[in-house]
Amino acid sequence: MNWLIKTFSSSIGQKVMMALTGLFLCLFLVVHLSGNLQLLLDDKGYHFNAYAKFMTSFTPIKVVSYVTYLFILVHAFKGIWLAFQNSAARKKGYKKFNGAANSPWASRSMGLLGTIILVFLATHMYQFWYQYKFTKTVENQEYLVYQTAKGEDKVVSMTELDSMEAERNRAIEKYQLLNDEAGFRNDTVNKRIEAFQAELGEAQQKGNLKLIALKDLYSTVNLAFKEPWIVLLYVLAMGALGFHLWHGFKSAFQTMGWRHPKYDGVINALTWFFGIIIPIGFAIIPIYMYFS
Repeated sequence: MNWLIKTFSSSIGQKVMMALTGLFLCLFLVVHLSGNLQLLLDDKGYHFNAYAKFMTSFTPIKVVSYVTYLFILVHAFKGIWLAFQNSAARKKGYKKFNGAANSPWASRSMGLLGTIILVFLATHMYQFWYQYKFTKTVENQEYLVYQTAKGEDKVVSMTELDSMEAERNRAIEKYQLLNDEAGFRNDTVNKRIEAFQAELGEAQQKGNLKLIALKDLYSTVNLAFKEPWIVLLYVLAMGALGFHLWHGFKSAFQTMGWRHPKYDGVINALTWFFGIIIPIGFAIIPIYMYFS
């Protein structure tokens, strides 16, 4: 056990720990983004809310989540400590050291970028994860999930049903004032709602209609992303994440001794994926929800 502690407390050991935890967190980002992209679906949050319930209730996933939290903390604090050590070493031993001439900005700023990301993560976890898990601010939403005669799977929220009912009532009032029953029967709103009700009735007769209640994290996220400062914070944080991943992903392979000219093409492609595609994917979500 002592040899293990000594190994990971050495400078090389700490870099290895940073590399391994960092690569694990890269995999986590892929899973997290794939789940979060469901926020862009036009289903009033049903699939995203179902995903959130699964991620917080399925025991194996919960175990992986706690491991992820631990790795985030280890990676963050080891990174800050290494940045502090490197800064102290440069000041003490290399008075004429010119960082700009010897390494890229992202490399010299890993500690700063990591700190920005850590602050963002704390904000992000409080806004959504903490509110979802430990408060009553995230309300329930009920959904009717059904299959049409053509075999299409459809979802409608109770909020949408309430809106339809209000829309139909307005149409009824309008045609009652005009004393125009025929006009109401031919009204596009009435026809649309009647067709929808017939569709629901048919699904219910065939046993293809379910009522599902989920905690509505989607609405919490949607409300947050209507605030310009929150959207700006997320976009800037994703910029920092992009720089961090661009340098960190390559460095992890270098630290582990896994760099080889034969595999450089694959590593470079993955660096583009994690350093550019992943941050852009995350940044698109708040921007889209703000303008939608």
